[in-house]
Amino acid sequence: AHSDDLSTNAITPQLPSGLSFFRRQGVSVDVVAMSIGGNDFGFGDVIADCLGSAGGGCEATGSAARQAVARGAQVLPGRFTTLAGALVSAGVPRGNVLLTQHLNPLRRTANDLCSGLEFEDALMRFISDEESVFAGSVHRDLNEQMRTAATAHRWKLVSSHLGSETTHGMCTSDPWFNDTRTALDTQGEDLPSPFPGIGISAGMVHPNQDGHRLGYAPAWEAAIDGVLRTRF
Repeated sequence: AHSDDLSTNAITPQLPSGLSFFRRQGVSVDVVAMSIGGNDFGFGDVIADCLGSAGGGCEATGSAARQAVARGAQVLPGRFTTLAGALVSAGVPRGNVLLTQHLNPLRRTANDLCSGLEFEDALMRFISDEESVFAGSVHRDLNEQMRTAATAHRWKLVSSHLGSETTHGMCTSDPWFNDTRTALDTQGEDLPSPFPGIGISAGMVHPNQDGHRLGYAPAWEAAIDGVLRTRF
């Protein structure tokens, strides 16, 4: 509710905000855990294009989604490098940085992805089988980019949670990710909509409370525990 009242430019970036907080407390940073890169890689644009192409086609050669992913593949390594430099400057040991790979929001079973009429969300029903497969490939490519970044910057890659989202995709009875309604309820209407009168939120396909608590948290807790045991 607070963020809905702020323009994007009014929100201070997380790294300087965090460092400023720790300086005020007179303590240093022991561990940094982060799950980032999806928007930079164009995953949000992929979902938006797949939703907007009601007849299918976001997987097609030259689509807006593929162009966004191509741009993301160019810019994401440099952004990880910039972030790595900022963390080093802040005195955070490289081995104490945990880069967490992303769960797949379209996972229906171990072998199948959500698509079409399997979604209760009316907007998500516009995603065809082919588009779902394409979105899944973007998800895998993003996680591979993160693995490459972790190796390059000597960060710890957190991946023990991958696969835990099986049977918890957006089309299942126990989803770990926001659909249109839950995203709008929690984050608000903050994206241009391809459908007049229908709101769209950037919180779509992001983990919901169960996704964070049951999907990501166990992996984070184990990784953070390992770092802190080594440090202390």
